[in-house]
Amino acid sequence: MERLEAIAEWQETIEGWEGSPVVDTCSELVKEGSLIKISAGNMQERVFFLYDGLLVYCKRAASFSLRTKAEKTLIFKGRIPVANIEVENIEDGSADCHTYGYTVKNGWKMRNLAKNKWFVLIAKTHSEKQEWIEAVRTLKDRIRNVAAGIARDTRLLMLDKGRKLHELIHNNSKILYDHRYRLRSYPHSFSGCDFTRWLVKIGEAGDEKEGVRLGQALLENGIIHHVKYLTVRPAFAIVSFGPTTEHFCSAYSLFHTLLSIRRIQLYIN
Repeated sequence: MERLEAIAEWQETIEGWEGSPVVDTCSELVKEGSLIKISAGNMQERVFFLYDGLLVYCKRAASFSLRTKAEKTLIFKGRIPVANIEVENIEDGSADCHTYGYTVKNGWKMRNLAKNKWFVLIAKTHSEKQEWIEAVRTLKDRIRNVAAGIARDTRLLMLDKGRKLHELIHNNSKILYDHRYRLRSYPHSFSGCDFTRWLVKIGEAGDEKEGVRLGQALLENGIIHHVKYLTVRPAFAIVSFGPTTEHFCSAYSLFHTLLSIRRIQLYIN
């Protein structure tokens, strides 16, 4: 709790802050320091703060600027989620398009994957450079491992949910029957609209919007598949529609727009 309070207090000292609070996604300051940043042909000093989920960089406020009651010593310049960062070493004495002709020592490239933009950072010493690169890579590995663990847990949860729905839809559902679509027959199939309403009816979803989200999760975890793109039926699958999520989307209005245009023909093993 003290660390979160310290982060929140630190953020209050930043002038012109943009985006959500750091404490929404981070709980630890991993590294901080002044680095030279090269981007858009400019070489400027920036103060960087590496949190466990976010990189923030700021400009030092001019000493003669007016102060508010809560004195601002830094001006916000940018933020990048650690998951969207890619780092690449630069050999000492080299220069390329990303350095804009500057010869770099103790530098490395950093890419914002979300915006596909590169910039170059330069540290005072080689050891400091290595510490920054290693810190970012370690955090990225940690985030990937956490994401992989969540994905495994979600997969197991969806498998259990799929087994339950498989039994219910065969034993109690009236939505399961043979469909015809574009001169093809799909035995033991049901429409996406019927499936969503059925989930609400049996209490697996509170409303149709929640039913859409559940359908999306089942699709993303390979439990159900869209029949149009089906090629091979996985042996472990409880329900199979084909590997696409275009009709079970999180956008509720779009989902129902698609349903109003045509029935989504699906089938089940």
